[in-house]
Amino acid sequence: MLDLPQTAEGLNVARYTIDGGETGKQRLDVLSSAMHPVTTALLAIAGVAPGHRCLDVGCGGGHVSRELAELVGASGRVVGIDLDATVIQLARADVESDSIENLEFRVGDAASVDDGPYDVAYARFLLSHVDNPASLLSRLVAVLAPGGVLIVEDIDFTGSFCHPDLPAYWRYVELYRETVRRRGGNADIGPTLPALLQAAGLEDVQLSVCQPPG
Repeated sequence: MLDLPQTAEGLNVARYTIDGGETGKQRLDVLSSAMHPVTTALLAIAGVAPGHRCLDVGCGGGHVSRELAELVGASGRVVGIDLDATVIQLARADVESDSIENLEFRVGDAASVDDGPYDVAYARFLLSHVDNPASLLSRLVAVLAPGGVLIVEDIDFTGSFCHPDLPAYWRYVELYRETVRRRGGNADIGPTLPALLQAAGLEDVQLSVCQPPG
């Protein structure tokens, strides 16, 4: 794993809490399958439509980027960006094998995005890993077109549950929350998202809560 310099939004590959690379891509495949119904419903509610220009920051394996590419069609464009070069390479290979032409993947950090404008900016499970989510949100708002939409999905680990009760599970929750905290993030960021979005200058902020069981 490369020891990259700290980025402006406080996230680098070396400090990321969860393994990246090929192992990370396999984990992201499972995560995408679990989140697919919720995420696709959210994209529909947000009004992602043909012709839209979309940015997927912290895109990981590119699963949501592909969903966006399908929604915007040939007249639209999607850019997925992530710090993990190995995961991006694997995502590119998936896209090439399926001949998806309106989707581009880039290696980089969200704070460096300076093109656009985009009609839609999207981030899933990214803000909980950065030490300055307000700064990152401001950067994303800056690349939105007038009337553009910012879509954020993230976590609140205080909502975890287990039945029957299992001490090992609660130890896992404790370890994950503390590890994210020590690396500059916040695994309980969920309830703060509306205030963060409003502070970034967004209007008509809407919130929904889901709890996928396993």
